[in-house]
Amino acid sequence: GSNSIAIFQTGDTSTITSADFPNSAVGNSMITLRNHQDTDNNYAGIRFMDAGAFTNAMIIARNVDHDTSGGGDLLFFNRADNSNADSSSLSMIIENTGNVGIGTNDPKDELHVYGAGAIGIVVGSSNAGGAAIALDGDSNGDGAGGDYSYLISNTDGTLDIIQDSPSGTNDIRFGTAGTADKMTLDSSGRLGIGTTTV
Repeated sequence: GSNSIAIFQTGDTSTITSADFPNSAVGNSMITLRNHQDTDNNYAGIRFMDAGAFTNAMIIARNVDHDTSGGGDLLFFNRADNSNADSSSLSMIIENTGNVGIGTNDPKDELHVYGAGAIGIVVGSSNAGGAAIALDGDSNGDGAGGDYSYLISNTDGTLDIIQDSPSGTNDIRFGTAGTADKMTLDSSGRLGIGTTTV
């Protein structure tokens, strides 16, 4: 047979419109899982099992610091196909710092992808509409208004590398061995090799 849980709440008019969610805003249309043990890194979660009673996936909230100072990580586990093992491996973690790790439990930056073999990140368009990555590091970081740099694969197959800086030069610099100024392309189209002055 099948089992399901349905929660209907028509009287709760709570809304969320910001990036923060204070405890005072917790509404009634929620499922609450609580581990009240006074130990760091205790957890509560949801487990997904198959017909053979094997755990195929889990979503776990880890209480990094159990006291009022708080701190919660969200962990996603998956069991590999044909693994014949009743255990799951960490696939992704969202740390209480906001860092996201895929294939690692210790992300070193906002997004950290880790694994064996060749690792890649794909940004693709399903209808050949182009694909881009925006870099907004010297403005307000919102990726809007055109005051950012970007790489874009265009619909005609060309690749554009565009630098647009509202706070400084529009140079594009290339480097090796930890030094950025091996080659510089300035906003006038002049190219300098082995010099910072073009």
